[in-house]
Amino acid sequence: MTATNDIPLGPDGKIQFADTENEKRGCLTYALIGLLLLGLLFGGTILFVVIANERAEKNAKHFVEAVLAGNVERAYSLTSSDFREVTSKASLAEVSARLKAAVGGRSLTLTERTMAKTKGGGPTVAVTYTAESPGRKVSFRTFLRLGLQGWRVVNFESSELSASSGPLGESTERIP
Repeated sequence: MTATNDIPLGPDGKIQFADTENEKRGCLTYALIGLLLLGLLFGGTILFVVIANERAEKNAKHFVEAVLAGNVERAYSLTSSDFREVTSKASLAEVSARLKAAVGGRSLTLTERTMAKTKGGGPTVAVTYTAESPGRKVSFRTFLRLGLQGWRVVNFESSELSASSGPLGESTERIP
């Protein structure tokens, strides 16, 4: 027999087969490593979404606070180029003045936050806040998109809510 046709024989002269216990341990090791990597990937994805939502929420709140304070320069600096193409500072100032008169200086309450992937663009987050003054409750929904400059406002809606938290159609504003 040549070296290539040798049949492995054990010390007792019987044919020696592959060690199946080591193969099972090897499969288990690979399965555990695979599960660990899958867990890290899943955890990393969740962490990315949470961090992204927090940053978007922070910018949305800064924008709404600036609008309610009448600080149009600050609010405008948080908007995207798409927003600026269709909305002038003067238009934003006009809306800001009306909203400031309605609920300016009131604290904001986060009521909703959603994240979605849009076609042809990065992720988009919609953050909704409410502010109340005696006899008035206004909802602010701010849409932000992740771009090269971070989270920027691409759209903004405000509407007055009734006492039962339903929107009143006649006071809804949408920018742009």
